[in-house]
Amino acid sequence: MKKSSLSALFVLLVFSSCNSDDDVSALNQINGTWNLARVTDGFAGVNIAYSRGDVVWIFNEASKNLDVMNLIENTGPEDIYSGPDTGSYTYEITSEDEIETLRFNNADRGTFTIVNDSLIINKGIVSEGAITIFIR
Repeated sequence: MKKSSLSALFVLLVFSSCNSDDDVSALNQINGTWNLARVTDGFAGVNIAYSRGDVVWIFNEASKNLDVMNLIENTGPEDIYSGPDTGSYTYEITSEDEIETLRFNNADRGTFTIVNDSLIINKGIVSEGAITIFIR
């Protein structure tokens, strides 16, 4: 009896501590500060790592504002793939069939997912399909 009571308690604790992905929308998950960590593009052979603080995106869900701080100044691939220049942009997220797309500065930036503390933006087009990874 004691063993079954402990098992029932364990199952109850496990299920009560689980969070459903449906409970938190991507809009709320994207809110906050993200540091560009890596850009990869297998088609073009790009694999660039960035240092924390080189490129920072700050999403403000309440105002739909994205503040970008881009400190990359060279003219090489690091600059080309680092994203938009420093500035403030209005953003929107659209959702279709549970696929969310980020749009700002009059352009689609790609579909995105948030996994743990990583924001992964995928252009999804083979010829220019860079995958951009940000971390909190």
